[in-house]
Amino acid sequence: MKRTIAIVAAAVLGLGMAGCSSDSTETAAGTPETPASSAPAASASANAPAAEHTLTSQDGMLTDTDKDATAVEDSGFEITIDQQAKTATFQFIDPASGEAFQNYGEFNYADNTYLRHLVSSAMGKTYNYTYDLTSNALVSVFDDEGNDLSQSTKDNGRWEKAETETGDQVQAIQDYFQTRYGMSIEDATLG
Repeated sequence: MKRTIAIVAAAVLGLGMAGCSSDSTETAAGTPETPASSAPAASASANAPAAEHTLTSQDGMLTDTDKDATAVEDSGFEITIDQQAKTATFQFIDPASGEAFQNYGEFNYADNTYLRHLVSSAMGKTYNYTYDLTSNALVSVFDDEGNDLSQSTKDNGRWEKAETETGDQVQAIQDYFQTRYGMSIEDATLG
């Protein structure tokens, strides 16, 4: 409770210093909300830009939906941060309808990895790429049945491309989040 009050107080103070704004956003439930009525997930660093958007606390999770994100695959994002599990999931959504695509990315700060879940319609396959956020390297590739495809991906000369594409996705989402919320995904997730 004290933490919630401190976060709300910091948000109100930050808004007061930046000036009042009549901009409004919508919560995941679709109700209008002014920036002062929703507390940010974590405080931004002193050098970070002021956040233009906030995450909404809903069912014990921090959430937001941005149909206009287009940082990855020209998709919007439905963001769900579970601070207890130390995960931040970016469900890719159709920018027009808001409907979920099959692809998503998940930052897991309990083991410092990123999971890129990719459904390849052309191949009729689903792949899970695990990327180490500390070493910035691809760790493994599995199919949706749990088969380890890491060695075959290397043998077929596709490892470097998979590593680059996954690393680019990680960076694009991190940059997007920092710009939108004025904090890192890790700070928001770890609180």
